[in-house]
Amino acid sequence: MDKAKEDLSDLDLMREKRLILRLLEEIRKSDGSLATYGDEEVRHAVQIGQVDILLLSEGLRKRRVGLSCPSCGFNGNVTVANVPDVMRCPNCDQNATIGAAVDIVDEFFELADSMGTKVELISADSEEGDMLLKAFGGIAALLRFPTSGS
Repeated sequence: MDKAKEDLSDLDLMREKRLILRLLEEIRKSDGSLATYGDEEVRHAVQIGQVDILLLSEGLRKRRVGLSCPSCGFNGNVTVANVPDVMRCPNCDQNATIGAAVDIVDEFFELADSMGTKVELISADSEEGDMLLKAFGGIAALLRFPTSGS
């Protein structure tokens, strides 16, 4: 049983390594890249059905917070590491009203599920997983088709 667990763990690490290497190969392409990374870029790609495989780091610890600003009328979401007691509006820098906060990984899972996108959680314990978290903010995607203008 222990040997089987080790073998399965090795298979997971190899799969994760292949996915990250594929991501890096796509990012290196000068045109027609089938990869993107970063919270907003990946979120948009998932929403338009462009993402084939969503890569999320298991070490990702961020929250998506609803904000509304009585000064300028901003009403939207921001991603933060910690939800403070007071947040400033990203548009006018005045105090904003804080709404609901959700775990970003949970939110991405729901969004991906609604679009038929496969999600891969990448361990932060491997070299590739550490790179995903530190270099790409823990969020990246392999795309079904290139972004317009790529």
